[in-house]
Amino acid sequence: FSAAGAFDASFGAGVGWVSIGFASIAEGARAIALQPDGKILLAGQCNSLGTTAWDFCFARLLPSGDLDTTFNALGTPGKAIAPRDGNDPDNQYATSMALQPDGKILIAGYCSYYSTTIAHICLLRYEANASQLDIGFGSQGWATYGAQQLATNNRAYSVALQPNGKIVVGGECSNRLCGLRFLGNGSIDGDFADNGLLLAESASVSGEQVGAVALRADGAILLAGWRNPVAGICNGAVVVAHSTGVLYGAFNPVFCSPLRAIALQSDGKVVTIAASSSVNADFVVTRRSGGNREFRECSLDVDGDGKVLATTDALIHARVALGVSGNAVIGGVTFAAHAARKTWPDIRTYLVAQCGMAIP
Repeated sequence: FSAAGAFDASFGAGVGWVSIGFASIAEGARAIALQPDGKILLAGQCNSLGTTAWDFCFARLLPSGDLDTTFNALGTPGKAIAPRDGNDPDNQYATSMALQPDGKILIAGYCSYYSTTIAHICLLRYEANASQLDIGFGSQGWATYGAQQLATNNRAYSVALQPNGKIVVGGECSNRLCGLRFLGNGSIDGDFADNGLLLAESASVSGEQVGAVALRADGAILLAGWRNPVAGICNGAVVVAHSTGVLYGAFNPVFCSPLRAIALQSDGKVVTIAASSSVNADFVVTRRSGGNREFRECSLDVDGDGKVLATTDALIHARVALGVSGNAVIGGVTFAAHAARKTWPDIRTYLVAQCGMAIP
């Protein structure tokens, strides 16, 4: 879409959308990631081996929406169906993906074994050009969780990368909203929570425990989903955990529906989306304060507009460092419309609370 919400005529041969086939019975995209050069990565599942067999599949598009034929995707220009996990499960569903700083492609989801209730969390990693699996990750490119630890209902719905290269996965584990952390080589991080597993909520009576995950700048981990501890009582839930996996707590919107996605604003507030439980099942958007901070979130981006500029951030910092205070600090400064801090009181609070500056 364009910034105004209309179909972007420069994408998809003038119509604003594209359709990608994989020569399979059916397929569905579930995840998206953007490369720094504007290319678009998609991942999902393709029903290529019959009506009961699904596999991870993915594609890369140019900014125009055309398939990227330079993408070596295992011999098929622009797209590929992933080789199966060595355990040969019945079905493999890709639900989320992330692009590493080194260009490697990480896809997360779940692998179903013999029935829909026996599922393991699965991660797959490709080399940057997708010519082959990253054989140094997990077992020949695959990392799994659930075979020995928890017998049923282990599914990943979201994945995020920490600055230290560790991989955080949100999902459900035996009907409980959960988070997992893997090391960069695909092994479980035993220093996180309980041997790599964070069980965020008590077991639910029924329902899907969606695990949308977001990482806060201070290191905290937020998981969004729902909880259903007693029959007839359920609500969406956001769980906040320390970077080590220790729980801070949870806050719950008052409607009975799984939270499907989570995003963090520059001021730390938390935005989630869901479908309501009403007959019409409308979109529901909630916004909450971000809760406790793990450590200071100081950056050179003083006004919080996502950029560090000499005419705003550096100028404000220099004035404060020279002893200027009050509205004189922001005199003549033009702020971006979306800047989080445009007034002297907001800027002063940020510099004192987050950056430790001593300002009268």
